[in-house]
Amino acid sequence: ASSRSVGDPEESGPTFGMGQPHGDQNATITLRLIRSFEYRTIKLLVVRNIDLNSTTGSDIKSMVKMEVAKGGSLRPYRTVDFDCVKIHQLGGHQFKDQNLAVNLTQDDWFVDDNETLASKGVTNEAEISVFNRTAYEEYASDPSVRW
Repeated sequence: ASSRSVGDPEESGPTFGMGQPHGDQNATITLRLIRSFEYRTIKLLVVRNIDLNSTTGSDIKSMVKMEVAKGGSLRPYRTVDFDCVKIHQLGGHQFKDQNLAVNLTQDDWFVDDNETLASKGVTNEAEISVFNRTAYEEYASDPSVRW
């Protein structure tokens, strides 16, 4: 998987929950954009200076849709309807599921549109998966990997 970065000081990026660093709730998170679970087609998007107290699941989906629309290396992801957000890892050096594509063991880690990341326990260096819910349900029923 390759990665891009959003929120660099010299780059004007999305403003959802982002701003100047203040307090412990400004964090760097990695968004895992999942195009295919079976083939593990995943693109990483690093977001810096995100306020975990104000950023919601809806904000994450909007941010992803904006970045995908810009084109570049995310052009193949334009066909994916990113309608679901799920925590892959709560923060740096914490529990991570053995499935490389998505966390299948923690059903309570879905982030609803109106829930903030902080309310779900997300901390600095967390990984958040963004994907299509229908594709996730199909994969969860038979988590096989294709080559």
